[in-house]
Amino acid sequence: MRFYVLGLLALAALAACSKPATHAAATNVVEKITVTITPPAPPPAAVAVSGIYVMNGKAAALTEATAHKGDAFFDKPIIDLVLTEKSQAGSSQPATDAIFGNFGNALVAHIEEDGTVTGVELVHSGRKDAQGSISVAGPIKMEDFKSEGGQISGRLTTDGPMDLFDNKLNINVIFRAKWP
Repeated sequence: MRFYVLGLLALAALAACSKPATHAAATNVVEKITVTITPPAPPPAAVAVSGIYVMNGKAAALTEATAHKGDAFFDKPIIDLVLTEKSQAGSSQPATDAIFGNFGNALVAHIEEDGTVTGVELVHSGRKDAQGSISVAGPIKMEDFKSEGGQISGRLTTDGPMDLFDNKLNINVIFRAKWP
């Protein structure tokens, strides 16, 4: 950036010096040059959720990720990470609304502040059994968890397809959400 500004100033000085004098007793003339430098626009924000969330061969298209303070688990603070296919706008209780299917397919992960998963609620239209959510603890884990710059990010995964209550489940979802 400095070289750009210095280059512009050098070019302006060269142009000013190369002008022919208008009379013999010319005095030094300094032209005022105003240079406005606008930084480039930041790149568009990365998608909040990407990856796969498949049950019994049916893929869910999760599009929104939010994080909220959840209920403590053994006196440890919990974050409710809410991943949904429909907008959560206007909801005062996104985790509860997601569990009751108000946002279509959804995944609600209850995580500790270090990213440890304590439980997950799964809502998926591909379920073979009764509708509603499936609560699980254990088979879904967090990888590459980060908490920086006011955001949390990471990857929730089942490490490939697995059987879950007569359903075939495969989760490998990367997320980014604002820290609650």
